[in-house]
Amino acid sequence: MGFSIMKITKTFFTTASVFLIVFSISFFAFSKDTNAVIQILFDDQLEKTEGIALCPNGRLFVAENASGKIYEIVDDETLKLFSEGFNHPAGMACDSGNRLYLVEFPAGNLKRISEDGSKSETIASGLKQPNGVAAAADGTIYVSESEAGRVTVIAPDGEKEILAEKIPYANGVLLANGDTLLFVNSSLGNKTVVISTAGDDKGKKKTFASPLLAPDGITADNAGNFYVCVYGKGEIARIDEKGKVEIISSGLKGPASPAFKNGALYVTSVNGKGIYKITQPPTLQKH
Repeated sequence: MGFSIMKITKTFFTTASVFLIVFSISFFAFSKDTNAVIQILFDDQLEKTEGIALCPNGRLFVAENASGKIYEIVDDETLKLFSEGFNHPAGMACDSGNRLYLVEFPAGNLKRISEDGSKSETIASGLKQPNGVAAAADGTIYVSESEAGRVTVIAPDGEKEILAEKIPYANGVLLANGDTLLFVNSSLGNKTVVISTAGDDKGKKKTFASPLLAPDGITADNAGNFYVCVYGKGEIARIDEKGKVEIISSGLKGPASPAFKNGALYVTSVNGKGIYKITQPPTLQKH
């Protein structure tokens, strides 16, 4: 993370709506609801970040939408170029074998990148504004298609199947409950829906949480809570297993995709620079 000793940053307490200028080496904020601390990382190296993915081996990747570059976040001070040359990469996900997948939003492709980042291959094409990606343990890939308002399932052999439709601007996706449930954010529907991926109810969907103004990416913690980037309000919402919504952070610029690592929530900023790292005092952590 680049910085200078005399860098001017803002620390603000949203409860009192008071802004205080301080000299520091990075940017911090405190959430009005949970006392969570928000730090901006790599604000001099990353811009317009969108997709983010944590692999089972602990490697964390982030995508720059405009530049088409994928970076590995080695730690909070070390960023490494992993792969490049992609057409506006959006959502990303890792499978159980630590292989990284991403979608190219305008080109309509699902790509898989080699472990060293030197090569990529097209797994599926012809998708209509693919946006979110989720990888199941059996190798099945779930992709949201924003323009089509649907979720498409891509089998390991490349065969495509529509899982569910009529999801206005389908966006971030997350598998849960042993990959039997898929949570999907509907950015134009202002809600999160849950879809069954197997059994007699396969493809059936219902509203899980609302209202959420233009929800984007989604992730979950180990306690059964879901975290949604509320793009339309610059917020992060925590949603319990019953669908109750609690705003835990606000004042973010274009929050797009979240991922947990070591108890901290990393959030991309599609309209800003760097990425957010959101942490809480130990007594408040639920991850």
